[in-house]
Amino acid sequence: MAKKQTFADKVKKERGGSICPVCGGATQPVKLVRPEQDATSGAWKFRTRMVVVCKCNQKSVYD
Repeated sequence: MAKKQTFADKVKKERGGSICPVCGGATQPVKLVRPEQDATSGAWKFRTRMVVVCKCNQKSVYD
């Protein structure tokens, strides 16, 4: 018989992602863009960074 494949295994195979060590769910890399005001000039700038998101840290990243 064939080995049972979980949803996390399917996502990892398709996207090349990894599994979260905390919750065991699939992780997804996301580019996070946030506006910040510069302290010296007062101009607004967009700060970007890559963040790994899964269901256990989703609320803390997007808030």
